[in-house]
This record gives sequence, structure tokens and C-alpha cells, in this order.
Amino acid sequence: MINRVRNTTLTLMNKENRGFVSPSEFNRLVGLAQLAIFEENFYHYNRWINMQNNRMSNSEYSDIPKNIEEKIDVFAERDAYTYNDTTGAFEPIGLDVYRVQQVFFNNKIAEKAPKSIINLLQDENYASPTLKYPMYVDYGGNLILYPESIEDNVEVFYIRRPKAPKWTFSTVQGNPIYNPSAPDFQDLELHPSDEVAVTIKVLSYLGLSIRDADVLQVSKQEEIDKNNKERQ
Repeated sequence: MINRVRNTTLTLMNKENRGFVSPSEFNRLVGLAQLAIFEENFYHYNRWINMQNNRMSNSEYSDIPKNIEEKIDVFAERDAYTYNDTTGAFEPIGLDVYRVQQVFFNNKIAEKAPKSIINLLQDENYASPTLKYPMYVDYGGNLILYPESIEDNVEVFYIRRPKAPKWTFSTVQGNPIYNPSAPDFQDLELHPSDEVAVTIKVLSYLGLSIRDADVLQVSKQEEIDKNNKERQ
């Protein structure tokens, strides 16, 4: 996908006489575009779930929440956190965690507790965390499990961050030629349906005014979605 995005970007830039986009500049901007669209998928998922609950969406191929969920599930991981004896917290060492979804202790779901009341909960017999009903508090991505005797068997289901895309190339007669076999090559990880959105983002970062009818239509739809978000 990344080569198609770059080729489209260069085509439109050349058409508008905006000059050449270097590989390093493109890689930086396409990375920003991927992160922006990745985050927007969470918003759109929430919006469509609300619409579905109000019976404003359909099923089968038009089940938009399901389609967006499949986009996000590509980044879903489940792995063990490492216990730190000094801090008493479980840390995501070596894991690129973007959002924690669920925490498990011995395959039991641990409930997330508000930081402000965890101490009070421990003093309440009817609500205190137990090995059977554990709780956790998130401090900057590090998790403290309760009861505090928990020091192992903790796994986390999380959404990881997309890998930084990199359009790699070989230089031929002074020109960069696409080379996906390079060891540091990294394609975009977004769903193919997001290709147009990524291209538009990159072009917008470059300050290009899009006048093509097909692309303009998509751009207008994105503006409508943005306005809906601001009104909610």
C-alpha cells in the first residue's frame, strides 16, 4: 500500500507543480497520517456503536461497527507484563502498548479500579479485591494488581501501536527506486479501505489543495464526519 500512496502523492504534487517529495519527508508524513487514521478508527467505532444502539445501522456488509472492529483487531495482542520487585508494578517491557483493553490474572478478568478509591475498596469487606476477583490500577501504563500479593500470571489484552511505515528505495542514476526487499522496509498496516484517507492526509500535510472530483468527494465526507464529531 505504501508505494501506491507515494505514487499517488507524487502524481498529484507534480500535477500541481508543487515539487518533489523526498523519501525521508514522505516517510515522516505517512507515519503521521497512519497514526491519525488509526486513532480516528476508535472514534468512528464508538460513533457507529451509538448509532447501532439507536437502530441507525444495518447488518451484513453494511455492518459498519463490525467492519471498523476488524480494522482495529489487526493490532490486538495478548502478552504477559513483567513484574518489577522495586515498584510492585507490572510493566509492558518490550511491548508497544497503545491502549490496554483487559487485564487477566490466572485467566480471570481483573477490574480496573479508580485510583482515588482503591485504598477505600481494600478496607471494605464486601468490595475488596481478592485472588478470585482481582483489580488493577493503571499508573502511566504500569499496572498495580490488587490484592498486592499478586506477583505473577498477569497477562494483558491490548491494542499495539502501528509500526512506523518506511518506503525503502535503491538509488538508480540519482533517482530513488522503490525497493520493498530492503531489510528495514515497513508497509502501512492500515486496512486497504483506508488508502485514500492516508493519501489525503499526506497531501494535506504537504499543503496541497485537492481539486480532483473523486478525491474531493472523499475529502468532503471526512469534513462532514469531523463536524459530526465536534457537535457530539
